[in-house]
Amino acid sequence: MKNAVGEGGERVCPGNLEGCFVELKKILPEGFLEEFKNRKERCGWIILGWDAWLRNAWGLWGESRLARYFKQLGVSNADDMSMIVTTSFHRHLNGEEIRLQEQIDRLRTCQL
Repeated sequence: MKNAVGEGGERVCPGNLEGCFVELKKILPEGFLEEFKNRKERCGWIILGWDAWLRNAWGLWGESRLARYFKQLGVSNADDMSMIVTTSFHRHLNGEEIRLQEQIDRLRTCQL
């Protein structure tokens, strides 16, 4: 998976889910996108390296734009952030509603 790089060579970090979708479509290979789109949605995505790449490339453990976006929504754990990005992107590719608040609520329920 290649890194998203801006015109000046800086790493691109989206500031919201829509930005994530744009960047992921730019950097993920077409074959991977099609395979991912056709997978069944499930809680606890297991895609080798995907979740770690999201957390590291987009600074979800720190104070990146995307991490701050999620923290404003009440999501502070980077693992949860990457889960939401993954689930939301899958739904986006399949033309489904993202249902962001439902995802956040489900994660909170799992943590109790």
